[in-house]
Amino acid sequence: MTITNATRPEPWTSAHDRETAMRLAADEYARVVDLFEQLAPEDWSRPTACPGWDVRDMAGHMLGMAQMVTSYVGLVRQQARTAIRRRRDGGLMIDALTALQVEKNQALGADELIEAMRSAAPKAIRTRRGMPALLRSRTMREDTPEGGTEAWTLGFLADTILTRDPFMHRIDISRASGVPLAPTADHEGRIVADVVQEWATRHGQPYRLDLTGPAGGSWHTGVGETITMDALEFCRVLSGRARGEGLMAVQVPFCRHACRRAPSKRQRCARTLDPWPALRSLCSPPLSCSPVPAAEREPRPRRARHPRDRRPHRNSPQLNPAAARRTRCSR
Repeated sequence: MTITNATRPEPWTSAHDRETAMRLAADEYARVVDLFEQLAPEDWSRPTACPGWDVRDMAGHMLGMAQMVTSYVGLVRQQARTAIRRRRDGGLMIDALTALQVEKNQALGADELIEAMRSAAPKAIRTRRGMPALLRSRTMREDTPEGGTEAWTLGFLADTILTRDPFMHRIDISRASGVPLAPTADHEGRIVADVVQEWATRHGQPYRLDLTGPAGGSWHTGVGETITMDALEFCRVLSGRARGEGLMAVQVPFCRHACRRAPSKRQRCARTLDPWPALRSLCSPPLSCSPVPAAEREPRPRRARHPRDRRPHRNSPQLNPAAARRTRCSR
């Protein structure tokens, strides 16, 4: 049986109050810095669950997401650069954003990246906490795994998604590097409980869920499918990093992106030299944008001029009588 997300006409909003959401966000940023400090030099080049990204790329993206919300000016600047990059390279907006973040922080050493993350965290918390209610209530459209879209409020993005994103990437880096996590019921447990509630709302079916580990717990509604597994692995399956069957096939958003490596300079130059794919993507409905050889082009018809369209010369008697008299005298 295939279970899909239930249709939800209203946008998704955060289930946490502002203070709880910001406390979880601050704790999550602190745990990210702590994990980075435990990585050995060889761990930064290990591959992760996101195709094309190693630990260093993922850490650069995590820093870029924190830098994006350090100020509203930085948020607007990064979005503007992302739009320019998308017009140049094509593809999805979010792929262009994550590639920009990875590329921006690619030159940083491990110590510099850790210090930048430690510096950006309190600024990001201050911006997320201070988001005005009018801005928090604004909605945005996000793609779904089923190929459609759903509505999020900016408050849902600020309070929930921007905390789930580094939480899931910490799990990715831990699995790639072998550095163990130390989940707690007060932090990871609250994030997992919020994921469970949203997952139950999305599928709308009776279930019984038993999650093991410090971040686990038990939830049930009616008599339905029984699921028993590790709490962190439960989140990995719902994020799409592992295959799920039945109710576990219903995904919950943790990140706003598909992991993509930033294109190399040679790839960007090749795309720049061939603008036609980008032009075709801008045509709606799709049009044929292939160049026509000069020998096959039809001559451009010239517009027949009306006699009144002909303007007199600057030395004509109508505009300059004195110049006309000088001309007659010189003759």
